Amino acid sequence: MAALWKWISGRPTVPERVPTDTVIPLHRFDDTVANRSINFEYHMQFEEVLDAEKIAAALWKLLERPGWRKLGARLRQNDKGKLEYHIPAHYTKERPPINFSKIGHNLPLADHRLSKVLPRPNGTLQSFDTAPLLSEHLDLKDHPRYLADWLYTDKPQLGLHIVTFTDATFITMTWNHTLFDAMGQRALFDAWIAMLEGRENDIPEFVGYDSDPLDALGAPVSSSPSNAKDDAAPVIEEFVLKDRFLTGLSKLYLIFNYMWEAIFHPSESPHMVCMPGTYLEHLRREAYADLATAPDELLTYTNNNSAPSNTPPKPFISDGDILLSWTFRLLTASNPTLLSPPRPLLVLNVMDVRSLLSTTTDGYASLIPKSKAYVYNCVTASFSFFPRAIDMLTQPLGHVAARIRKDLATQRRRAQVEAVQRLARDTPFPMFGSGNMGLSAFSNWEKAKFFGLDFGAAAAVVGENAATHNTKTNNMRKTARPIYIQPFCTTPRGFIIRGAANCIGVDGKGNVWISCMIRSEFTPLLEAEIGKLAVAAAGEVSG
Repeated sequence: MAALWKWISGRPTVPERVPTDTVIPLHRFDDTVANRSINFEYHMQFEEVLDAEKIAAALWKLLERPGWRKLGARLRQNDKGKLEYHIPAHYTKERPPINFSKIGHNLPLADHRLSKVLPRPNGTLQSFDTAPLLSEHLDLKDHPRYLADWLYTDKPQLGLHIVTFTDATFITMTWNHTLFDAMGQRALFDAWIAMLEGRENDIPEFVGYDSDPLDALGAPVSSSPSNAKDDAAPVIEEFVLKDRFLTGLSKLYLIFNYMWEAIFHPSESPHMVCMPGTYLEHLRREAYADLATAPDELLTYTNNNSAPSNTPPKPFISDGDILLSWTFRLLTASNPTLLSPPRPLLVLNVMDVRSLLSTTTDGYASLIPKSKAYVYNCVTASFSFFPRAIDMLTQPLGHVAARIRKDLATQRRRAQVEAVQRLARDTPFPMFGSGNMGLSAFSNWEKAKFFGLDFGAAAAVVGENAATHNTKTNNMRKTARPIYIQPFCTTPRGFIIRGAANCIGVDGKGNVWISCMIRSEFTPLLEAEIGKLAVAAAGEVSG
């Protein structure tokens, strides 16, 4: 009957519920419109030949552990429109915890068409737009790409696809963003590699299996004592940008502009920027020199307790602040809709709040135990509103970076995170600024150190390029770290993520990799801007 209805209606049907499955609702930070709409393919390239079966077996074994088995759940949507996890009582070949596939090529990577689309750093600033081709050549045809592909099948939410050559390996993970964020992904990697290396005692306890540890975050003021430290009253503040909180016609104007862009300019293109370490060092010197002329109200000062008491504090900006500022200068220069006529710009600086929520601050109790793995989404954002996007280009780089740092330092205090989350309870995605503004978001994954992941325990053979190190017993063990990482997002029609960017991390040779999304027709502008910046950098080096 279900098949007949599917044929008549042309709509898929939900698989029959398995009575023995454990059903658990998704956490509030996981089941959001944005997370539902973003689907990841996460590609990692290794120069070593790795054992695909051994890697998959370690992940399967991990997901059979208490708590961790939640990651093998099936995604379903209930009658109220909320997402649920349906967790099998036992994982079997018929209902495995991972959607695993593998392809083996008995030839070197250089002889395969895949090698033609891989970015190759050359010591200069470069951009690449080959992510869709990389995904195509890795042949992930049996892996879900949209939320519906999980909802209407019995496929587990976590996918693993491994492609091997005689001198290389590609590991691809697939998931919907409701599963976890970058630091949640890193927690999974750490536990997975510990299992692979036989260090099961190092695998931390999985927290939040059947309850939401963040449920009290942003609780209404009247109920805040349940979220407070026992011996201190919580600090209650208004969000610093509440006066710019969008409501009414301004919010409708923002939504209209978003829909207009999605309907009339639906095509968008991912680009990967490779920034040599020498270029980042140049930006660092430039940005810190700019701080000498920055207004004092923009500056954030370090608290160096080891310095002599008479040493004046120094202004501080991080590499993340500099990279965010540089990236959005690039994207602004490549987007004429922000410049003519000049429009405002709201920058969302995505920040992980695990460490903040695992401590007692501002009178609020800790929510996440430090020693446990929180493998979910646990991010919020600091908001930086620029009345004119062109100011990103006319102001010195260091001034923009200082502004980003100041907003982050102010808004990541626990009282401010609580304040913005109180607003989010009534308005799931609060925005601050003006209705005609552009939107950009930046996420810095360098904190997760993905290029430092070591899958050496799964090495199949000893390759010429394999790094080795002596253990305490003087044995030699190969290391296998990714030399390239390419995230690739798929989104449903009508959901656009242009203006979004993230720093993937710093590879073993010091190159910084930044992924960004732009309207497809602006690709020539971005490539031209990268070219100009590369020429300028080369001139400064030769001068």
